[in-house]
Amino acid sequence: MSLPERVERVCEELGRGHLPDLAREAGALPLLERIVASVRAGIPEPEGMSADLDSLDEALAALGIDGVTGADRSYEELPGTATHRPEDVWVCPERRCARGLPAAADGPVPVCAVLGTPLERVGLLR
Repeated sequence: MSLPERVERVCEELGRGHLPDLAREAGALPLLERIVASVRAGIPEPEGMSADLDSLDEALAALGIDGVTGADRSYEELPGTATHRPEDVWVCPERRCARGLPAAADGPVPVCAVLGTPLERVGLLR
């Protein structure tokens, strides 16, 4: 799993609201705070960020929580199957993660849980 994909997972989990409590319970809240600060700073040290994400996964695994920032299971479409893709998606405003959410015409603008800023709406090339 790439670093942007792992950062996306952190952003999604922060958005759900329970990650800080789990990190605190695992004794890893300072680590989570360092990860969030690094994302906000533009991930100046990618190698250090990867190591921090590995450490966060290890700490949470001790609580029985697997694959928070790493690959645990994934879904891929079967080759040759066609799916409907949205024309617009919401993406990380700073492109620091791989997050992409379908954009409904009348839905609310999602907010990045790390940066606290609205996601950016972009059109997909077809």
